[in-house]
Amino acid sequence: MASQNITCDTIGLLAQGEAGRMINDALREAQEDMEGRTDADKKPRKLTITLTFTPMSSGAIDTGCKVKLDLPAREATNTIAQLRRQGGHLGLLFSDGAPEATPLEAAIAKAQGAHQGEEE
Repeated sequence: MASQNITCDTIGLLAQGEAGRMINDALREAQEDMEGRTDADKKPRKLTITLTFTPMSSGAIDTGCKVKLDLPAREATNTIAQLRRQGGHLGLLFSDGAPEATPLEAAIAKAQGAHQGEEE
């Protein structure tokens, strides 16, 4: 193996090219994570590349590369629910579909109507 200095151009060659593959995979994953996110998601994706240089007793240098990718959590929009006790059981009653499309009161009435239909 020819002697080379470690530079930004040669980091990817470490570990027989594994360092470059790890960096490229993390870059691809960060880009793919942004696809389909809403405009409201202004959170950064953080790619950290850590190089370590540890002297060995033989005089050689153990050189390592670690790649860490931090992606923001995905969040769904909130759903409005109401705490209800029915038949001795406490639970949350959710509206059908999006909360803004179906008022909670209509969902409660629908659920109560279905519950009454079961009792008949």
